[in-house]
Amino acid sequence: MNINIYLQVELLEHIDRLARELGQSRSALIRQAVEAWIARRPAGAWPAGLRDWRGEESFPPFELGRHDESRRPEDPFESPPGAGA
Repeated sequence: MNINIYLQVELLEHIDRLARELGQSRSALIRQAVEAWIARRPAGAWPAGLRDWRGEESFPPFELGRHDESRRPEDPFESPPGAGA
């Protein structure tokens, strides 16, 4: 599959130099770099920005929005009394 990406001139020149030194095509070098980068990332890992987020001080805690009466101890898949089945 073909894709288009935009790179800074300096980065592309560096990739081309490295590809020539290794005797590979630009595409092969970029493909190997992307595969190596993906292999180093743990599966399902959250990005650092989400992992490190500590919330927004202006928002009330989530737990304050819960009401005891909103919890249903009964089976949620069971029809309520008086409802036609």
